[in-house]
Amino acid sequence: MNLLTEKLPESVRVDGIDYPILTDFKNWIKFFEMIQSKELTDTEKSIVAMEWFIDKVPPNRLEALKALSEFFCMSVKSEKTEEKSKKTVLDFEHDAALIIAGFKQSYGIMLYESTMHWWQFKSLFDGMPDDTKIKECLGYRCLELNEIKDSEEKKRIRKIKKIYDLPQETMSDRDIGEAFDI
Repeated sequence: MNLLTEKLPESVRVDGIDYPILTDFKNWIKFFEMIQSKELTDTEKSIVAMEWFIDKVPPNRLEALKALSEFFCMSVKSEKTEEKSKKTVLDFEHDAALIIAGFKQSYGIMLYESTMHWWQFKSLFDGMPDDTKIKECLGYRCLELNEIKDSEEKKRIRKIKKIYDLPQETMSDRDIGEAFDI
């Protein structure tokens, strides 16, 4: 799908039928948090995920879950051959203030007052300039210490990484995309 020329999807296709879904970014951040939840079982997550369908839940729940996870990852079809890092660098709850500040700094958008399609949010987030605090934070989280040769620089980066580290392991986009694959 070309985001420049096509309308953003308002539905997902399950067994050849389009089912309208919630598309606002706030709903998809909640989806991410729900999938990460340690309080819910996989079965409970599968049931709760059906709440993202607006009018009617598809009868084929497995395909419905796959369609939701593909929508979350902004893909039209699942491509497991694409190898992405499993390292988690973003947590919407932990990083909320930095994300809000980044959107305000970059685009003048006050997120808590906004509604926006998930794909629009994700595109703007991904394209945010490197001089925002959230991008700086993500950059340090992505940095591999074993690639740094200078011991003093490695020590300095280790301290910075510790400041920016997430409090607990969270799920990556890839994890979310694979969460319902059975």
